[in-house]
Amino acid sequence: MTRIILFCSILFLNASMFCGLEQNYSVKVFVGKEAMPFCEIVSLQVMQAFAEYPYLYSGTLEGDIEYFNTWLAKGDPALALVFYNNEPIASMKGYSLETYLNPQARDLFLAEQIDIAQFYYITDLAVIPAHRGNHISRMLINALEEYAKTAGYNCACLTTEKGDQNDFLMPENYTSRTYYYAGYAQTFFYMVKEWPTFQSDGTIKLQDHKLDFWFKDLQD
Repeated sequence: MTRIILFCSILFLNASMFCGLEQNYSVKVFVGKEAMPFCEIVSLQVMQAFAEYPYLYSGTLEGDIEYFNTWLAKGDPALALVFYNNEPIASMKGYSLETYLNPQARDLFLAEQIDIAQFYYITDLAVIPAHRGNHISRMLINALEEYAKTAGYNCACLTTEKGDQNDFLMPENYTSRTYYYAGYAQTFFYMVKEWPTFQSDGTIKLQDHKLDFWFKDLQD
């Protein structure tokens, strides 16, 4: 049985729960202002992780730091970090779905009588390239799911963007991340958001992106 030890609001999971992982990996969740010391580290990780995918996102350090601080003001913000030999090498954020949805998406959820207050939103996966392929994303998602349950949420949700499969900037070795979301069911819910994106003419502009929602029942 996986041991979950909760000290105040920092949650620690032993990496041995993930078959095949070295014992040098560990994951912790930092809640609210506890995450603040990692602001610049996480922002740099995001830039490094998306350097290969500028057609999905192409931001600046200043912009990512501003985004981090905006995220901290959301409902129930929690930051999951994976450490390798005590160095942070991957991150993922979570917060209440209520404070994420824009008005159009909120109306879509409410029209289907979805109680958005029961959902915890997990997002912003960033794993530095040298540590990819070690099931680190699963560690981050599991950690935030456990936090969501302790915080009283009944469901977790993620979003994915298919993107343009013919985009000239897509790496040849690109593989879909869908398999990361084991236990999540894709829904017809979606939301459109804009962020800085690399264009075919070499410029960076704000661009709309369609995000599809995936749900998971945390009570199962």
